[in-house]
Amino acid sequence: MLRLNRIPLRMVVLLGATALALGACGDDDGGGTASGGGTSAAKSGGAPKQTAMAKGIVGSWKVAEAAGPGAKGNMGVTYKFDKDGKVLLGGFNKCTYTHTAPDLAIKCGTVVIKFKTELKDGDKTLVLKNTAKQILTLKRS
Repeated sequence: MLRLNRIPLRMVVLLGATALALGACGDDDGGGTASGGGTSAAKSGGAPKQTAMAKGIVGSWKVAEAAGPGAKGNMGVTYKFDKDGKVLLGGFNKCTYTHTAPDLAIKCGTVVIKFKTELKDGDKTLVLKNTAKQILTLKRS
């Protein structure tokens, strides 16, 4: 049984926002899930292939601005993308990602969240938008 009193509130909010975003994600782009198209570790037998922009998102980012559902819970959350298709959310939630600009899919367990990405200010600002009307502005840290 899951004991919520031992899980940090920020994680509960982050997981709730993740679930809300996933529930609001439609199939309007024909993608379905992150594994529905593009490249994935399972299909290629290794790390997903990354585009030139994906190489630009590799590194540590921190949410500086957030709008939409779960905005407060996303503030200050860190995203650490590595070159092998893994992302660490909030310092402890290990997930995977695939990125073919501008599409980014983050998969944590069975939950997949899709974003449209935009790099600004060279590679210092990353904007993530999803169909749940969430807009996250991350700054390279």
